[in-house]
Amino acid sequence: MNNDWWAFEQHPGSAALESSLDGIDHYHRYKEDFELVASLGHNAHRLSIEWSRLEPAPGQFSRAAVAHYRRVLSTLEDAGLTAMVTLHHFTLPRWHAIQGGWLAPGALLAVERASRSGPVPWPPGYSSDRSRRYGEATFWYGLAAGA
Repeated sequence: MNNDWWAFEQHPGSAALESSLDGIDHYHRYKEDFELVASLGHNAHRLSIEWSRLEPAPGQFSRAAVAHYRRVLSTLEDAGLTAMVTLHHFTLPRWHAIQGGWLAPGALLAVERASRSGPVPWPPGYSSDRSRRYGEATFWYGLAAGA
């Protein structure tokens, strides 16, 4: 991975007792996960876009990652679930962490750049506490834990 948590896990003497590896593999199992969530009567799902996958280097965006997250969001909509999306949920791209993370000059500009270039661009003048309609799905943007 290209995020700061993966780098932390790999560091000798890290407090991480084990590597997260693929975790529960939601990256590949999202369709089954969304079907399960819908079968339990839920009507919405909060998910994060892994910023380090979307923007592996400053200003360089992965078309494959954008396409993946578009498929994820379409599948979520097909399952009848409303997407609540966050760009930052705990991890940072390694390049951003090396620059100083949230305390680095230009940190908020980096977030804005990533959110405008992602699978569902964050429109100009749009604040994180509002929703915007894209087709049949409503998306909320913002920063989650660790921000």
